[in-house]
Amino acid sequence: MRRRFAAADVLIKINSILARTNFFFNMFAIVFHNNRLRILSRIIRNRCARLVDSAAVFSYNARVMKSIFAICVFTALSCAFAYPDDAFFALPEASLSDNETPNAERSPNSFFPYLVGSGDYFVLNPITDPILIGSGIGLFVVDLNLHRLKNDRRFDGALYDRDDVSAFDRWAMRPYSRALDITGDVFIGCTMATPLVFASVDKREWITIGLMYAETMLLTHVVKDLIKSLTFRPRPYMYFDGYPQKYVDSGDWNNSFPSGHTMQAFAAASFTSFVFAMYFPRSLWNIPVSAGSYALAATVAVLRLSSGNHFLTDVLFGAAFGTVFGIGVPLLHRIGIGTKDSSAKKKRGASLTVLPNGFQAVVRF
Repeated sequence: MRRRFAAADVLIKINSILARTNFFFNMFAIVFHNNRLRILSRIIRNRCARLVDSAAVFSYNARVMKSIFAICVFTALSCAFAYPDDAFFALPEASLSDNETPNAERSPNSFFPYLVGSGDYFVLNPITDPILIGSGIGLFVVDLNLHRLKNDRRFDGALYDRDDVSAFDRWAMRPYSRALDITGDVFIGCTMATPLVFASVDKREWITIGLMYAETMLLTHVVKDLIKSLTFRPRPYMYFDGYPQKYVDSGDWNNSFPSGHTMQAFAAASFTSFVFAMYFPRSLWNIPVSAGSYALAATVAVLRLSSGNHFLTDVLFGAAFGTVFGIGVPLLHRIGIGTKDSSAKKKRGASLTVLPNGFQAVVRF
């Protein structure tokens, strides 16, 4: 077996990431009527072609990278490009004194409020965010090396025996269906786009939401790939005739556990539902947004099961893992907000004090 190079891994993955962002850049360009996004999309498309040429130098057959976590990073950038031109470069008209902090009211054209948000719902933390991003990058590097070792496993041509599968998984096993496989890809794209509902949130919150979503998808992707690289579980279609040869050749045939599509879909649905409820706790749209997001995620899980790509336990664990990341990452960005709210509540209220010569009543608003 010829030795593969880590550089080729990186080139192929970067190319896949960039290629999958073009559609979303064009979509945001249409929504926001922004020509800069169209130009950026063309630049990415040209860069993809160059990366393909560079990767061809290496002898490496990479698996298709189904995760689209990097789209979330570019979603935040796309929202940033939608701001007015002077939002990034204009300075406040009046200089601030040493004891004043910049805020949206004092410097409405400054980029600073867009960067930090209001801080009332979620807060970007100089400790939490680097740890989350650094952990994702570190696990990504680990997975690159495990992936090269895993790809040395080759299918010997003999179908697996269905009797070796537990009864819990056996009843839901299906042969491969290309139509359902493609349909699942379409539905996961729809599920990943559910955070578009946050277009109704104040623009100052967009970067905070975009970064949280990017961290959620980054961790979901790398943990999913890391588990796949450690379990080596054959997909259900390897127990039936008519398995897809292209996935066998690429080494994707033994990436069954957990279901990456389901994991990402439930991470997106949980993120959208939780964050929306935080911003709009009394909104009548809470139930429709949550129900719609989870319905799309559940549809992805069913399609991955019925297309022969995953076992029942694959999608169940994928849904559980995705929900943990979808709620856990935003929850980490609420650390400190409760303390601030409770201290503010302590300052408000009324008190009555008995003095030697009378009473003292204090009312705080």
